[in-house]
Amino acid sequence: MKAVGSYVWIWLPGDGNPTLCGFLRWQGRAADFAYVKSYQTNPSAISVLPDWSLTKGSDSLYPAQDDALPGFIADVAPGRWAEFVLERLNGAKANAYEQLLQGVHARTGALEFGPSHREPPSDDGSAFDFETIASAVADLDAERPVDPRLRAVFRHGPSLGGRRPKATIAIDGEPWIGKFCSVQDRGPEPPRMEAFGLTLARDCGLDVPDFKLVEAVGKPVLLVKRFDRQSGGRRHHVLSARTLLNLSERQSLTDGSYVSVAQQLRRHGLRPDEASRWFDRMLFNVAIGNTDDHPLNHLFGWDGRHLSLMPAFDLEPQLSAAEDRLHEMVIGRAGKEGSLENVLSQHAEFGLRRDQAEERVQRMLAVIRSNWRQALEMVDLPDTSSVRYALMASAREHPATRGDNEGEDQGASMSM
Repeated sequence: MKAVGSYVWIWLPGDGNPTLCGFLRWQGRAADFAYVKSYQTNPSAISVLPDWSLTKGSDSLYPAQDDALPGFIADVAPGRWAEFVLERLNGAKANAYEQLLQGVHARTGALEFGPSHREPPSDDGSAFDFETIASAVADLDAERPVDPRLRAVFRHGPSLGGRRPKATIAIDGEPWIGKFCSVQDRGPEPPRMEAFGLTLARDCGLDVPDFKLVEAVGKPVLLVKRFDRQSGGRRHHVLSARTLLNLSERQSLTDGSYVSVAQQLRRHGLRPDEASRWFDRMLFNVAIGNTDDHPLNHLFGWDGRHLSLMPAFDLEPQLSAAEDRLHEMVIGRAGKEGSLENVLSQHAEFGLRRDQAEERVQRMLAVIRSNWRQALEMVDLPDTSSVRYALMASAREHPATRGDNEGEDQGASMSM
């Protein structure tokens, strides 16, 4: 197959307009990337990756590993929802490169892709009210015919990653992401469950984006304000934990590690509190039973000098009855085991003494014990045994959970 390609544009830190950055070459099954010379000589340019210097020549293309796209580009590419949308609308499956070109100006992060090296890709300016977007998403998800006049709704929808129905929505001129229910859902409605997780995370002091729960076409919709966007059209260049660890999609299923990410943060401009905040992120995922914490669900800002932890997202208790909860990321010395002892097993890697790490565990569990019922009420979720189990399981048989409950059965130590 003859190679084709796209020019890559980037919004540099503080800039309201994109700059030509490089060229992505697609060769049928995989793609590689090279900087253009004008970018290499631009004094404001930043590397697309911490370890991918601007001095790399055109003969030093950054390749994908076992995947179709290089990691930092795959981070801003659409996911399974896009595959479904494009196949439904076009009647055929789209490859990774075809998916990547969907959704001008709506994709995650600061990269954009287009055919010209002179002009950045332009938006078509289509705008729809929230109810129209929600109705179109519901029709598509249920595999009902979509009004041809509303196909433009999905020009932006497929550009977002993940597997659940979603779309970009403007609220008071600011971009938000709408996350919708699906006909495939079973049990508690995912928008409510994620709102519950975000509420508890905010209560525990984690950095989370602005969010609100609304209703459309008779179903709850979680609206999350985009944290990769700034006023004046500016954007943040973001990288996933998978890309920071240089993992292929296959490797990320087994090798993603919270400790390894902490080591990368130390290598690349770690702020004094960043490692402990990353520890809290890991702790919270274990405390609420959010086992869907795979490396693509953690994003970091990169400004060319420093990595920074972006707000937490996709925080949803997984209502599993399994006694041994395994996470997508390696937690500690016991691998992916979702236990507090495992959380504490490598505390020094996060810049914490054992007593400091224990104190953070006790403080977070105390907040969850105090606030979880109120959080359920705020998002209109029933108090179910499965929710209680998700919040309790990680606290079992660990002395850090005893506190005022000394002597109680540890399976009930969350006071639920």
